[in-house]
Amino acid sequence: MPLLKIFLLSLALTLALPFSALAAASETIIGPSGLPVPRFVALKADRTNGRVGPSFDYPVQYELHRKDLPLKVIAETPDNQWRKVEDSEGVKMWIHRTQLVQAENVMVQADRAVALRAKARYNAGIRALLEPGVLARLETCEPEWCRVKAGNFRGWLPRQSLWGIDP
Repeated sequence: MPLLKIFLLSLALTLALPFSALAAASETIIGPSGLPVPRFVALKADRTNGRVGPSFDYPVQYELHRKDLPLKVIAETPDNQWRKVEDSEGVKMWIHRTQLVQAENVMVQADRAVALRAKARYNAGIRALLEPGVLARLETCEPEWCRVKAGNFRGWLPRQSLWGIDP
């Protein structure tokens, strides 16, 4: 195929893509909501439907049962009603915006339990061991460590062991 035809086909496909697809393909943009894409949000309720597409007419693909679960918004519809989200395992689905809230929690994502430290150092005292999948309220982050509260425990976790915050 001649180079000009490839370029024109590529240009036509790019112009035909909806805004949500463009948002998913780029680094960080400002979506129709006025917020950056990608960004993290959380589930508002204990039961939320994740759909195949951005409409109530699409079938439910997943039923999520974990309030405050962090999800990454990777696209928004032009009418600002639907969010394409990705979970910690890379599963993608569409969720209506009313079912999501600003993320305040992070999830421990590691191969084994992670030590919650008294200070932002590997040699600091251990306050608790947090298993993979534990949700914790994010308080603050430094470049390599984040201060969280999990249950009655407060301390520091390595940033790379958390899902729900930007790298």
